[in-house]
Amino acid sequence: MKSLSKRDLIDKLYFRLRTAGYSTIGRRLGTYLPDPPDIGEFQIDILAKQKREFAIGIVIDDLSGVDVEFIRKKILFLAERKSTYSGNSVKLHIAVTRKNYFIIKHIIDNDLPDYAQNIDLFLVEIESDLFVSDSSLATSSPFPRFIN
Repeated sequence: MKSLSKRDLIDKLYFRLRTAGYSTIGRRLGTYLPDPPDIGEFQIDILAKQKREFAIGIVIDDLSGVDVEFIRKKILFLAERKSTYSGNSVKLHIAVTRKNYFIIKHIIDNDLPDYAQNIDLFLVEIESDLFVSDSSLATSSPFPRFIN
């Protein structure tokens, strides 16, 4: 099974926020946008804004070798953020791979029920039809040569 890199996960979260109507202020591993500032002691991957509403995006790609308590503290700290001027709560968007989805979902539902409404958990799937294997290139294609 092919795995996604951290950059691919950030790209998918970026497009998810764009379709929700957010404009991106900062994006980690991006080409043209600056890296978002660290919030507290934690790194964020995307900082976005929609009118007067702010959103924070983080990517959790691999939990091997990472303390689950650290992830819980990071999610709690970022989920309880409020806007400086308006005092509105800042929405936290988390992009997660399938192998880590249930661990993060368990942390949010059981440990952080008060902040669950501020957290949007986004399961990132690998689109198998976008990846072309070498064996399919060697054989003839079932698709017509010219598609209008």
